[in-house]
Amino acid sequence: MHGVEQHSGVLDRLGESIASGARAPGTVLTLAALEEEFGVSRTLVREVVRVLESMGMVESRRRVGVTVRPPRDWNPFDPRLIRWRLGGPGRDEQLRSLTELRTAIEPVAARRAVARGWHRQFCMQIRGHRGTPEVPGLMMALMSGG
Repeated sequence: MHGVEQHSGVLDRLGESIASGARAPGTVLTLAALEEEFGVSRTLVREVVRVLESMGMVESRRRVGVTVRPPRDWNPFDPRLIRWRLGGPGRDEQLRSLTELRTAIEPVAARRAVARGWHRQFCMQIRGHRGTPEVPGLMMALMSGG
């Protein structure tokens, strides 16, 4: 692995292990231990830790190390976290969370699209594509003007 691939690989492996609970909240990691575990440079480990910090998954403190934070502190909208949780034991919980989010957002989005006339543009595009697979319920509602 080189550069970006190496960074992504370490980020995915470490992120997945935190998201799956293999590294429980409160676990303290050191840069040296992560460097050795993944066989990468300290610079790369620092970059990965910065990304995980931006997601709220870890907190880095001098003379302490990198502490895994509880899931309530994580950014639930980060696509990487969603992917990691879907690939691990948190899959069912993640699917429920995504369903709740869609249930809350989609009706409002549909009403706004109709109010702004976007449904007309969408209908024109759908009607222009013969042989298109069946349109999901939300889009059918938009096409009917409801």
